[in-house]
Amino acid sequence: MRGTLTVVGVGPGDPELMTLKAARVIEAADVVAYPETSTGSFAARIAAAHTQNATHLPFAVPMSNDGAAEAAYDLAADDIEGHLDRGRSVVLLCEGDPMLYGSAASITARLAGRVNIEVVPGVTAATAAAAVAGMSLVRGETPLTILPSTADIALLRRTLAAPGAVVLYKVGRHFDAVAALVRNAGRTGTLVVRATAADQRIEPLEKAEAGVKPYFSTILVPAVTLETERTVTDEVAVVVLGPSGLETGRRAKAAIQATGRPVRLHGYVKRIAPVDVDVTFDAATHHIADLFASGTSVVGVCAAGILIRSVAPLVTDKTVEPPVVAVADDGSAVVPLLGAHRGGMRMADALAAEFGVRTTVTALSDTRHGIALDDPPTGWSVADPGPFKALAAALAAGEGVATDVPFLAALPRGENAVRAATRLDEHTTTVPTYVPRSVALGMGSERGVDPEVAVSSAIEVLAEAVLDPRALACVVSLDLKADEAALHAVADAFNVPFRVFTREALAAEDHRLATPSDAVRTAVGISGVAEAAALAAAGPAARLILPKRVRSGLTLALAEAPEPIGPVERIGRARGRLTVVGIGPGTKLWRTGDCVAALAASEAFVGYTLYLDLVEDLRGRQSRHDFPLGDETERVRFALELAGEGRNVALISSGDPGIYAMATLAMELLDTGEISDAAKRVDVAVVPGVSAAQAAAARTGAPLGHDFAFISLSDLLTPWPSIARRLMATAASDFAVALYNPRSRRRTTQLERALEIFRGSRPADTPVILATSVGRPEEAIRITTLAEIDPDDVDMLSTVIIGASTTKKFTRGDGRTLVYTPRGYEVT
Repeated sequence: MRGTLTVVGVGPGDPELMTLKAARVIEAADVVAYPETSTGSFAARIAAAHTQNATHLPFAVPMSNDGAAEAAYDLAADDIEGHLDRGRSVVLLCEGDPMLYGSAASITARLAGRVNIEVVPGVTAATAAAAVAGMSLVRGETPLTILPSTADIALLRRTLAAPGAVVLYKVGRHFDAVAALVRNAGRTGTLVVRATAADQRIEPLEKAEAGVKPYFSTILVPAVTLETERTVTDEVAVVVLGPSGLETGRRAKAAIQATGRPVRLHGYVKRIAPVDVDVTFDAATHHIADLFASGTSVVGVCAAGILIRSVAPLVTDKTVEPPVVAVADDGSAVVPLLGAHRGGMRMADALAAEFGVRTTVTALSDTRHGIALDDPPTGWSVADPGPFKALAAALAAGEGVATDVPFLAALPRGENAVRAATRLDEHTTTVPTYVPRSVALGMGSERGVDPEVAVSSAIEVLAEAVLDPRALACVVSLDLKADEAALHAVADAFNVPFRVFTREALAAEDHRLATPSDAVRTAVGISGVAEAAALAAAGPAARLILPKRVRSGLTLALAEAPEPIGPVERIGRARGRLTVVGIGPGTKLWRTGDCVAALAASEAFVGYTLYLDLVEDLRGRQSRHDFPLGDETERVRFALELAGEGRNVALISSGDPGIYAMATLAMELLDTGEISDAAKRVDVAVVPGVSAAQAAAARTGAPLGHDFAFISLSDLLTPWPSIARRLMATAASDFAVALYNPRSRRRTTQLERALEIFRGSRPADTPVILATSVGRPEEAIRITTLAEIDPDDVDMLSTVIIGASTTKKFTRGDGRTLVYTPRGYEVT
């Protein structure tokens, strides 16, 4: 009688984690088979206490892809079958569980249908690693995905982009690559090496050293929780796959920009020239999935099926997913596919209006009642989606509602209660409830309060008022606190705007204060900040629902309006933001992603007219403020004062804004300049750009490949003797130099003087590059020498690069001359 092959999972490493059945079956076996390496068999070591009476049948399996492993499995299967033919019972040991990435499958696949096979499951590495790490992998309806680190990279990316938990097996030599994928997906994880074994190691993924890890290593990536779920951003990506949809894409971008949202046009690089779009991509499905996973709304000028297939693996929860809208190539159809009730319907309606069509709607509540029950108007939110499902079903059955919620006035009347509430209570989970954003949190602050303390204090006062946090419309204060980090932290924590009022506006609320303070009046000229700001924001019909509370250098008060507060633009003003943006030398191709995003998010473009012309294609709703060449101080002061009015301003600079450009002047004005208090308190950011010197160097090879200097020859702001000293020091130090502002109509001698300085210390044949209008249609590049350069070939739009004594040039077979400065690498 033929014997039976029993495949036994021996667990992850600790012998005590073997099941009782596994131990019994192994002890009763005639033969115990197992794979082994040069260091023996891990599975055999785990089961050693139960294998003393059996015949051992080890087999070696090479870790290679040349066919040797398959041959080894063939031999092992034949040996096992031989023992079975002689009536012996055989146990095949497998680490973990044999049915989950177990090598035993390579044996059973060969013997299936030929011998009797039974399987004894074991504790998996996934559950063991989670146990020793103290991590609950999944709860409720959260998905769990287990993948080997050798899986296709696109599959790994899609899996990590989804919110479920992920367990990565076979980390070993793939650790660096998969750890990078986890980081790039914005996720965290835990590395577990040899889980449950005596030498197990557990460490946060971000602290694990790079390099190959032991074979039995696992990465645990926890599910995205409610606290860490991806956020739907305000940004919109209009995705175009071919030239026939390009004009439709441009019109879609303009229509969405007109609604106030930042938009970028994304084009498939194999069919659309990069110069025609803001962002390019070369893998449509992966790019669309990445956008969706990052919380970016997607408008696809393409077939709906392409969008559906791209995001399908990531669709899990409509309450946290961004909108996806399909637009026909010619604009003849607009179809909201996902996120219709997270702003997608409003975006689709704006697109439909642009193309003169009707939005294709399939949702029952939209088609029958003209309203999305779970997508209330601006200023309202849904307390709990659960009860709204029953409400939708009731309305579909012809029933009506009993409510005084204003935007439901057109619904048929009936007995189904729908309410509005700003307080937390037990009815939220059973009665459809809308939360109006009708509460303002007023705050005062000492300078430098800990942001975490401020957030904790705000949470405490909301709890004291039994207030639903979603009822909070804004955090408000006095304009002297516009740059107070703690107050911004509170607004960010509740995802509401932070707005400020002038002293005069708050003084007008003095008669309504519950706790006026003489000390505050002495300090800032008004009787109170927290209560006054809350009342000013909530409006004349508002009432204080929580008078001033004092906590850790903070004052906090709550005021409630009879209806949602807003629009936000009418509540005081924002802090304001100035972003100094480098747009590169001229071509659209050298704009950075940060540059395009910053310009899209801004409300105003400020700059020299030529620079504004270069980015006119990116201007939609933004106002434009032109300045002539010169008087840069007034240009920057204007931008700061405009930002001080609460606006998001882009100050545009060619090249890099930190190299002989506007960023330095902005910093100086903020530090010491005569600007208003509001301007001094604006938020400031600098977006780097490709510099003229970098662009010129790239066009000609690598002339700046070793140490180099940038020097401006303009003596309008720096005396010539100072410039000359720097030139002489650079010449003596023998490194390449890029000369900015080499010549203008009025400054005609500085370049010649600079050349004479360098001619005194460098060979006559030192390569010199003259680069004019790099990246623009009139671009001109000329490579000459220190002896032959003619200053008359240089103008105010030129950059001159003078090589070091080691700089070389050579001409290739196609006639192109290249320049480089060697770093000293050994070249053989």
